Amino acid sequence: MRRILLTSSQVSLVLSGIITLAFTLLLFLSGLFLQRRTLHSLQQTLAPRLPPIPASHFVAPENSPSSRHFSSSYKDHIASASYNTQQAAIPWSRLAHVQFPTSHHEVCSAVMLFADLHRLKSPAKRVLVFPSEWLGSEGNKGTTGQGGMGKVRADVSDPWMATTRRLLRVAGRRYGVQLRPVNPRDTGNGKRKSKGWFGLGGEEVIEDEGKELEGKKLATLLGMHGLARALLVRTPGWVLDASGLDAALAYSSVEGIATITSANDTDAVLLKTTDQPFSSLSAASTTSSSSPADSSHHLISPSELDRLLTSGLPLTPLLPALSTSLLNSIGSLHSPSPEETFNATHFLTSTSYITFTDPKLPAGPEYDIPFADKVRARPQNKDADWVWTKLYGMFAERRREVCGLDLEWVPPA
Repeated sequence: MRRILLTSSQVSLVLSGIITLAFTLLLFLSGLFLQRRTLHSLQQTLAPRLPPIPASHFVAPENSPSSRHFSSSYKDHIASASYNTQQAAIPWSRLAHVQFPTSHHEVCSAVMLFADLHRLKSPAKRVLVFPSEWLGSEGNKGTTGQGGMGKVRADVSDPWMATTRRLLRVAGRRYGVQLRPVNPRDTGNGKRKSKGWFGLGGEEVIEDEGKELEGKKLATLLGMHGLARALLVRTPGWVLDASGLDAALAYSSVEGIATITSANDTDAVLLKTTDQPFSSLSAASTTSSSSPADSSHHLISPSELDRLLTSGLPLTPLLPALSTSLLNSIGSLHSPSPEETFNATHFLTSTSYITFTDPKLPAGPEYDIPFADKVRARPQNKDADWVWTKLYGMFAERRREVCGLDLEWVPPA
């Protein structure tokens, strides 16, 4: 058989082809590896942060007899897989953080709360319930032939309306908030009462308008469709760790309404919603002409609200450590004495949500308090004063960033 002899040029050509093919294959494999690792890191970065399962709710896998074919870490792998499965089995699409502003002043604080939950990648829904009147009506758009004058007159009559609608759009588009408008309660003759929320302050005699309003708000939330549980926290506040709020929302056992208590008595309310507005709670009067949406506003009376607010929900088993608290108040920074040792780092890392309930600044963090009054209201402990000043400064900066609003002016008394 005749041999084929290659010249030196042919040999160099074959070798260069093999080397080129090898380097191309190596580049392809390295690019594929980097692409997969980048996609995995992006998925981990963008994925919601699921809260840890409390020890009281974790179901450990059954102990199976060990085999010599498996390593000692096999049981740990099975336990980790079971943990991840149970963690992902929570129906987060039916759990929601809910805010219910009833005035234009409360909208920015609600949007700031949702912005913090979005920043911390909370897996639960974010729902904002608000009066349907804020969406506007045909009467607010002006009549035919007036051009833009009708809209100008409507904006002048309610200057906060434009800001509120802008914040609603920001909440829906930027932070993925689900907007749910609700209608006030109508009167029996079909006319809507003009004063207050849900007809409060009309011809009815209201013993305590605050309790009446809170009861009707909770009744509205109880009748919300598409949700299993809802968590309503006091605003304004600052979310330090969303996993605590998410764990309370996902793993708490509640029937109806349960309050989450802290130093301010009631800083959060956890509700188990129902798809039937006419439940056992509807003991109050409902007329035959009322629609289901209207009758849901009668579900909770002030006496029932007092009974519900006095029954707290124990959340100690849901927290990862005994030193962790779900709710805290900025007013608690006034408690340490000047000589007492205060751990500022522990205060900021051991709390999920801080409310701005300050007895020395009752106006709230939204207002630009005069400097002299702010100095008198500062905590006596220097470390607590540092945290107090930092939280108020962070709130003002975050308000400008999220809502585009500066602190409001406080009129002189």
